[in-house]
Amino acid sequence: MPLRGRAASGAGHRRVAASLLLAAGLGALAAQAVWRALPLPASLSAARRFWAANQTTRLLNVPFFSADRELSAAALRLGRTLGPEEDVLLVLPRGAPPEAVEESRRRAAYLLAPRRVAVSTGDVPAFRLSPVRGSP
Repeated sequence: MPLRGRAASGAGHRRVAASLLLAAGLGALAAQAVWRALPLPASLSAARRFWAANQTTRLLNVPFFSADRELSAAALRLGRTLGPEEDVLLVLPRGAPPEAVEESRRRAAYLLAPRRVAVSTGDVPAFRLSPVRGSP
C-alpha cells in the first residue's frame, strides 16, 4: 500500500511541475508579445483598415502579389471579364530574367485560375495580358 501512495504522490508532483512549466512558458510568450506589440491605437487602426478592405485589397496585400501590384491588379481585372474557359497570354519584356518570367507567370496563373496562362516575350514596357483568340 505505501508503494501505491508514493506512485500517486509522484504523479501528482509531475502534474504540478508540468503545469508550472506550462504556465512559465505561456507567461514568457505573453511577455514577449506585450514588448513587441504595437500600441493599442495603432493595432486598432490596422484592424479597422483590414476589416474595411474588400477581398481584392486583402489579396493584393499578400507579399507574393504586392511584389508586382500592377500585374496582380491587371490579372484580377482581366479575370472578371473573361470566361473560365478562355486562355490568357502574358507578354513580358525581352531580356527579362527566367526567374522573373516564371514568377510573373505563376502570379498571373494563380489569379486567373482556372484559365491557362501562356508566356512570351516582346517589345512591351512592363507586361501585357490579353485573352488568347481561338481558345476553346
